[in-house]
Amino acid sequence: MDQGVIRAFKTLYTRNALANLVSSVDAAQEDDDFNLKAYWRQYTIATCLQNIQKALQEMKPATVSASWKKLWPEVVYEDKGFTLAEIQHSAVQKAVQLAAIIGGEGFADMTADDVNELLDCHSQPLTEEDLEELIKSAKEEEEQQETEEVVSPTGLTLEQLAEICRLAKDLQERSQEWDDDMVRSVQFCNKIDDVMTGYKLLFNQKKKQR
Repeated sequence: MDQGVIRAFKTLYTRNALANLVSSVDAAQEDDDFNLKAYWRQYTIATCLQNIQKALQEMKPATVSASWKKLWPEVVYEDKGFTLAEIQHSAVQKAVQLAAIIGGEGFADMTADDVNELLDCHSQPLTEEDLEELIKSAKEEEEQQETEEVVSPTGLTLEQLAEICRLAKDLQERSQEWDDDMVRSVQFCNKIDDVMTGYKLLFNQKKKQR
């Protein structure tokens, strides 16, 4: 696995994560209300599993076979376009293109070296300093979220918002309980989460006001 399969998978996963981000930006363009931090807060374990599944499906047998080249070259068959180096190069270049589409600080000027650096920085265990920095960042983000003002439309009471949230949760639970297709159920639940974001923010705001 350490002969390139893990790195190729991580490259494909990173590209797919950026592709999801581009889709969310496109979907929010009409309302002009896209928020990057809000997007990452909604990036759940279920979303992660979908990207993992997609990346694994793109790992062709020829790609896995190529990882044996250094250890057992006699059994390796290399199909053009599916070697580890080609898969990684293609996915990294696509990730750079997607970042340019997203634009803005940290994305518009992203290079292939930046993507490779991102992949390499996750190859080592977190240090104590890394963990402290993550905890500090999480606390600062939570404090900022609490102080953000949410513009609320009139006409919805706290009780009505609570009922909307309850019904949405009930829909998700029924989908998970009744649908044998886990992937379809997860995708459905994610869509519900996406459209419920505004209602949940408004519900929390009104609850604090009360």
